[in-house]
Amino acid sequence: MLLELLFTLLIGNNPHPRTFATLTSAILLLIASLFVLGIGVLGDYGGFTAADLFILLGGIGLLTALILFMRVLGWRVRQVSAHLELTQRTPANPRAIIEALRVDGDLQLDTSPLRGANWEGADLHKLNLGGAYLRMIGLERANLQGANLRGANLRSARLDQANLRDADLSRANLCYARLVHADLRDACLQDADLSTADLTTAQLDGAVLTGAKFDAFTTLPNGQKWTRDTDWSRFGADTRQRPSTPPPGDSFMSAR
Repeated sequence: MLLELLFTLLIGNNPHPRTFATLTSAILLLIASLFVLGIGVLGDYGGFTAADLFILLGGIGLLTALILFMRVLGWRVRQVSAHLELTQRTPANPRAIIEALRVDGDLQLDTSPLRGANWEGADLHKLNLGGAYLRMIGLERANLQGANLRGANLRSARLDQANLRDADLSRANLCYARLVHADLRDACLQDADLSTADLTTAQLDGAVLTGAKFDAFTTLPNGQKWTRDTDWSRFGADTRQRPSTPPPGDSFMSAR
């Protein structure tokens, strides 16, 4: 239980494999070093000739373990600082903050919810935010063209006038989301949940809606409510299934 808590505090909920391996190595090295150091100290009292060597090896091991721990801790501080900066009312450049948290090309932002953050007008085109918890986030007029939002939680998100052209929103949670006048041309909304979403005047030419979920409170681009007889082809939407391709890099792991 204590070890699990230590791992969570030091590496968060979505650790990079290298970060996880570094912390594991530090813990194992710490245990081994204490064992060797103990042998050296006890052996010194018993006249063990190699006691000094064991003490030296144990000390080197402890120092190395400390360096590894500090490396992991430094990375964790960067994660938490970035999360706090991204949840400020209007961060100057959320894209730059997110891109700075890549390790070997993989995104390493903590999965703590970015609920209520305001990224209005941000340039996030082609950014990988798959599985991210973005509930109630403000993305009005944001550029998300070609972005990976597969499986993202965008419940109650504000996406008015956002550029989501060619974005991957498959399996995304868009319940109660505002998509007024959003550009969803050629976007993939396969299996997305659009219950009670507002799509008034949204552009849907070429958008894939296969398997998407709607309800009687979903507002169509023409301002009417969705019914079982709604023909999405009237709005240029495509109901054919798009081939599934894995997103580039590691996606977020949804915390909820």
